[in-house]
Amino acid sequence: SSDPPSAIGLDHRRETTNVACARENICSSLPAINGEAWAGANQVWQTDFYDKVLTLRDLTTCQVIKRCAVPGLDSPSELTMWQKKLVLYDFGTGLLYFIDPDSCKVLWTCDAPGDNSAEGLTSDTDFLYKAAGDGVHKFTSTPNGCVDLGICPNPVGDSFDGLTMCQGNMVGLGYSGTLYLVNPNCAIIGTCPLNSGASGNGLAS
Repeated sequence: SSDPPSAIGLDHRRETTNVACARENICSSLPAINGEAWAGANQVWQTDFYDKVLTLRDLTTCQVIKRCAVPGLDSPSELTMWQKKLVLYDFGTGLLYFIDPDSCKVLWTCDAPGDNSAEGLTSDTDFLYKAAGDGVHKFTSTPNGCVDLGICPNPVGDSFDGLTMCQGNMVGLGYSGTLYLVNPNCAIIGTCPLNSGASGNGLAS
């Protein structure tokens, strides 16, 4: 899938990968997935970058069970679920779209905090987290706009193509192809190589 051309870490490539993250393929032959959001019940929302559609996929059968047209129609990217809303980031428009997952209706939009040179987006119970060139911004949103609440710095020489939360920590996929485990104090507590450079994005847990 396409990435912002200014993403930090985008040109990193590894020749060999001796120790890598363990992989388990679930569904193969998928379209160009540019974002993912866990929906529960073994279902995941996915951004189809080229067909400009959001799909809800059942991972038991690998079948698409719902489709929503992508708002913005520019560069649809990362997804997350937050307070029962599906949140989509588009790095072409620079906007976040807050979507009712039942009706596919856009409830509101806001300008994403930080610049548009990284794509990662995730949430916890209360807050949203958006990757940018200067780090990961913690923020919240209402129909009146987004409110930036703080930032965690990026790994040196890298930035995040995908983000998710897992057991109280943040997991980020760097444009270098490295997965980072980041604790709530912004410290990197683990890494493992996943891809040979920027060859995928979209994380959900």
